[in-house]
Amino acid sequence: MKPKVSIIVPVYNAEKYLEICVESILNQTYKFLEIILVDDGAKDSSPQICDRLRDKDNRISVIHKENEGAGKSRNRGIEAATGDYILFIDSDDCIKPTLVEKCLAAANGSQSAIIMYGVEHIDEDGNIIGESVPYSDQYVFTNDEVTEKFLPEMIFSENKKRRNLEIPACMANFYSLDVIRKTSWRFESEKEYISEDLYSLLKLYRYIDRLVVINEALYCYRHGHESLSTSSRLANYALIRKFYMQCVKLCKDNCYSEAVLKRISEPYLSFTITCLKIKSRQKKSLIKKDTEMNEILQDSQLHDVLRQRDLNKEKKTKCILYRAILSNNYLLAKALISFQAGRSKR
Repeated sequence: MKPKVSIIVPVYNAEKYLEICVESILNQTYKFLEIILVDDGAKDSSPQICDRLRDKDNRISVIHKENEGAGKSRNRGIEAATGDYILFIDSDDCIKPTLVEKCLAAANGSQSAIIMYGVEHIDEDGNIIGESVPYSDQYVFTNDEVTEKFLPEMIFSENKKRRNLEIPACMANFYSLDVIRKTSWRFESEKEYISEDLYSLLKLYRYIDRLVVINEALYCYRHGHESLSTSSRLANYALIRKFYMQCVKLCKDNCYSEAVLKRISEPYLSFTITCLKIKSRQKKSLIKKDTEMNEILQDSQLHDVLRQRDLNKEKKTKCILYRAILSNNYLLAKALISFQAGRSKR
């Protein structure tokens, strides 16, 4: 019997792109699908569009609920799904016609598989502006290789080409639904985690016995309409700090390797520097801005992470910044951050 594939689409104020998204699903070369549109309390005409699309194709079902965020909407979709495999598509994005067919071939019947593929970046009008295609020395990982060899590269790679493995859980992964059911795995809320995708995947990967990387962009991610909530979360250092501590605990609880633990510090540092840049640009009094930045720069956790790094291997600008923080030269550190923030804004 052919496997059924469940496709979950969380929907919130997506009236401009929702039909394009669903059309790309209906145009799949593989047809044995169920499409679950989860209306997350949208305020525009998205709920009506969902119902209209459902009436046109019996493979489409609709869940209407109050607004809780994309993570919880995906979880509602998981609970309703009846397929053998599952994937998630944001309602303003779309997918290439062969995505499902190629992922099923790669899964090769495994009930504990994740298939990873590349992302094509498009603007608001659908024009291609770039792509992130996974690059790896190895394209099929089994059993312990998933956590020991693949997972460190997914979190962060020093090889720029391999950084394209760092693709969020919600958009470029195709999952065996059986392993999700057996482990009761769910997405974390983006309102509680600075990187809910990474944290969610860290919980799941220990149960995966087959991971395949498809070296092709099969998902189209639309830019130019990102939510302001992303910026507000990145300006919240307490959320960033909590994320790092929870990731470290999760890795230790799951007995992940030292390589994985080491890589966890990379997104933490990246988020922290971004947070500092945002604060340097905020329209607040100099005293308040200075106080908030000092609290971050003086944090013992930040100093502990930096002390564990070989600063001689860092790029020159990062090396100077990190040494300034470790030597408590916060005036220089803030000047460097403000300069970088000014350059990135241009």
